[in-house]
Parts: sequence; structure tokens; C-alpha cells
Amino acid sequence: MEKFTRELCDLYVNKNVPLEESLRLMANKPYGSVKKAALHIYSSIGNGDLFSNSLRTCPNINFDDVYINFVLLAEKSGNLRTTIQYLDKRCQRFRENREKLIGSVLYPV
Repeated sequence: MEKFTRELCDLYVNKNVPLEESLRLMANKPYGSVKKAALHIYSSIGNGDLFSNSLRTCPNINFDDVYINFVLLAEKSGNLRTTIQYLDKRCQRFRENREKLIGSVLYPV
């Protein structure tokens, strides 16, 4: 989920590429699960689904409910770029906290 969000944030937010084009570009990248997830979401959006519904049905990456609900609210409010940027930072914080926790558990050893 973190790699997917980082790549999407880079294309969609930082480079200002439209969402569907960002997903198409991500589907052409050699990142196993990110590539498969982007391809699934791209085709799902092409079939008329909302981005949030496409995330919910993605078989390759398990997007948590908080992530999906943030995207759903962003779709309704029109703040998808800001939300993707927030979710990227959230994923990074989660990884950093997990690394700190693992480090603190392993420190006595």
C-alpha cells in the first residue's frame, strides 16, 4: 500500500498527471503488486466505478478501511490530490512507527 501510494502521489499530486493516466503509467511499471493493483484499479475506473470502490475490490493490495474512507470523502469533497498527499505521509509515518516498535522490541536482545 505504501509503494502504491508513494507512486500515485508522485504522479498525481507532484507531477499533476490526471488520475487515470497516473494509474495507466503505474500499470506499466515493473513493481509486481503495485503494477497489478494499478491495472485492476485503472480498468475498474474505466468501467465506471469510483476510485474508492476500485480500491475496495482490489485483490492485489489490501487497502484498509480508513484509507478507503479517506478517498471516498475526498471524492465527495473534491480534495483528492490533498488526500492522496496526506495518505502518502500517513503510510510513511506508519512504516516509521513500525520500525521503531520492532527496534525497541529487539533492542534488549
